Amino acid sequence: GGGVAQHARPGTPLAITEAAICYDWDPKLYTPETLKLGPRTFYAALWDADRMGAALEADLWTFAFWDLAEPVQMADTNTFGFLLTDASKNPPTCQLTPEYYAQWMVNTNFSGTTVVPSGVPARMSVYASYDAKKAATAILVLNKDTSPRPLTLAVDDLKPRTITFAPMSINIVTILDEAAAEHCVLEYTRKMAEAGLPSK
Repeated sequence: GGGVAQHARPGTPLAITEAAICYDWDPKLYTPETLKLGPRTFYAALWDADRMGAALEADLWTFAFWDLAEPVQMADTNTFGFLLTDASKNPPTCQLTPEYYAQWMVNTNFSGTTVVPSGVPARMSVYASYDAKKAATAILVLNKDTSPRPLTLAVDDLKPRTITFAPMSINIVTILDEAAAEHCVLEYTRKMAEAGLPSK
């Protein structure tokens, strides 16, 4: 953000208007190994969440993903789509992908002012926002390690909370300003994704 602000048109909002996990929609252009890490996988969801947090810290005007929905009938011929829809059903149905759950978690829990955490350990990413209207801090914690990782979260003068995060997990921790309040953790793990389960 700082480098861009000094060039071209200072003060111009910066936007990424088309972001994706991969370079092409055609699954035939990938190896079986790369497809295991590609669209509609937990790994794609983890990367999406990480990029959303980085976009918030960079104060991007927008960060938009491509593309949101594809017909389920094209699931084997098109790698894109966070929702797989079937309009032939009555009523129409949709299948949610791991990328959908990651984006839903961030979009529905982050608001207010971006806060940049310090002391983030290796193999983890941490992003935060504070919303005065909610009187709460939302903290996105990504454990990119294959082992559980404890992390102590300290928000202003509230009591520090040490939480152990599951391996390969996307987590939203909500900490209320009220000192006596308990924190809340919304979790989504690779195991949950592979079992077809939603975040909880």
